[in-house]
Amino acid sequence: MAKKGEIKCPKCGSLVRVMVQATLCTDGKYYANFTKRNLRYKESYLNSVNWETADFLCVNKKCRHVTNGLGNYVSRLEKELAKLKLQTSERKTHVQKGR
Repeated sequence: MAKKGEIKCPKCGSLVRVMVQATLCTDGKYYANFTKRNLRYKESYLNSVNWETADFLCVNKKCRHVTNGLGNYVSRLEKELAKLKLQTSERKTHVQKGR
């Protein structure tokens, strides 16, 4: 049973696991040899998370559906703008050929 705020698979309704890109801030001494153990130290902390590129993986072994990225309104607008520009250039090409 999913708790309030938990994300469910859009295909089968099972719970999902989230894979997300994270930015860590840490001391320079860990540069050459950063390990999971270094995350325990106070010099290392989570700085930010890029939810736009998150992947949601269904935990149901029969489904295994993957939903790619939440995105944000800026990236959606950029994609929509690119589509509109392509449509406009195709119309201009079509009109020029018709002359």
